[in-house]
Amino acid sequence: MTLGERIDLAHQALARGLAPLPIVLRALDIPRATWYYYLRQKPLADKKREEEDQKAKALIEAILKVA
Repeated sequence: MTLGERIDLAHQALARGLAPLPIVLRALDIPRATWYYYLRQKPLADKKREEEDQKAKALIEAILKVA
């Protein structure tokens, strides 16, 4: 099971109130730092990467239109 799948399971378990966060993380073998990264930092990094990709795509399209 991938880390992303385990994190999704942890979200589901917490939403259902099956156990407190430390127990869920321990049961699914998810380090606390990784949990917080996926919770806070990853969405920001994904958004920034997507914005950069959109800028690069627009630049490439502009170059292709000129050429």
